[in-house]
Amino acid sequence: MKAQIGMEYILMFGISLLIAGLIWIYASSEINTTKWDMQMAYAKDAVNRITEMADMMYIQGIPAQSYISPVFPDNIKNAYVSGTTVTIELLWKEDILRNISADASVNLTGSLIATPGTHRILIRTNNTNVEIRDG
Repeated sequence: MKAQIGMEYILMFGISLLIAGLIWIYASSEINTTKWDMQMAYAKDAVNRITEMADMMYIQGIPAQSYISPVFPDNIKNAYVSGTTVTIELLWKEDILRNISADASVNLTGSLIATPGTHRILIRTNNTNVEIRDG
């Protein structure tokens, strides 16, 4: 009788441990998905803020300039300005790249530093384009 009770307790403990493990795996997967969604949102916000401010500075004309402080995501691989486009490349699981970009209505020049965190970016109007400087 005592052996049967002991086996029942071991069986209940094993089932409970299995259920807890499955919940842990599911929660871990959801946390990773949420982290990825947050990094994508940071990247989208950063490129949109840069291009919107570039358009605004161009409309105001010379000598308009302004600073913005977007947050670059933790998994950033590269950030660059090319033509009318600002692009941030994100690295996911060490090998998959995702490009997040936004277009301005004016030619852009300059460079961005691909480091995670808050950046102080100067956006100013030149004669024919808008200059973007990070740092």
